[in-house]
Parts: sequence; structure tokens; C-alpha cells
Amino acid sequence: MGGRLRFQRRGRTLWARITRVNGAAFGFSAPASEWLSLKESSPMTFTKKLRDPIMRGDITCSVRIWQSPRVKVGGRYRLGEGAVVVTSLRQIELTDITPQLARDSGFAGVVDLLKTARHGAGDKVYLVGFEYRPDTRF
Repeated sequence: MGGRLRFQRRGRTLWARITRVNGAAFGFSAPASEWLSLKESSPMTFTKKLRDPIMRGDITCSVRIWQSPRVKVGGRYRLGEGAVVVTSLRQIELTDITPQLARDSGFAGVVDLLKTARHGAGDKVYLVGFEYRPDTRF
């Protein structure tokens, strides 16, 4: 017999679980391992060209322009088969973005970085430090 897809919202995450009508897995009382986390839109998304270098550990920081912080230190954000884990977060000035920081973030220069970072209504600049963990379970 077919199942149903059930949803439950917890914070910014939508949790889904396929339930069986005639089985023990019916309802929301199943173990957490049977739930599937569906992030609506992860605040730590990366352009395709940056994903592989991040997963190799070549890139460990990102400059973000937001209205307010969208991540927290210790937060885990899915990328590939693992997750980016935020290790530091601090607000910086636009003038703090140097060519070296842009290169460390995976961009050719400051202008290249700002073309990607400047989207939306944000006006505060944040430097996010992170590390990639290949097998982090959600």
C-alpha cells in the first residue's frame, strides 16, 4: 500500500517523512533518523565554481552581504555529501575586503567577489569562516 508524505516545520527547516498507512512508521513518533530535513533555502549556498574547492578544503571563508547574520557559529549547512560547519562570524567593513581576502574566498579579485556577494537588500558585510566536513549527518 502507498504512503503519505507528512510535513512538520521546526524553525527554518521543513521536516518530511513518508508514512505508511498500515505500518509502524505511521505518524510523527518515528525516530529522528527516519526524518528527512528539507532546508527551504540554505543561507550558505555557493556558486558551482566554489563547491569543489570548498569540499577539498582550499576555501575556508566567505564574504556575505546581509541585513543581519543568516548563519551561526557551529551551524551546519549541507554541501555535497557533507556539510560546511561555521567556525567564525564577524561583521566587517566593505573597505576590509582586500584582494587577498577575495582570493582566499575563491574569487579573482574584489570586483569579482562583490558581483556575487551583492544581491538582495543587505547592507552589512560579514566574514564567515568555515570548514568542510565530508560525512556530517543531519
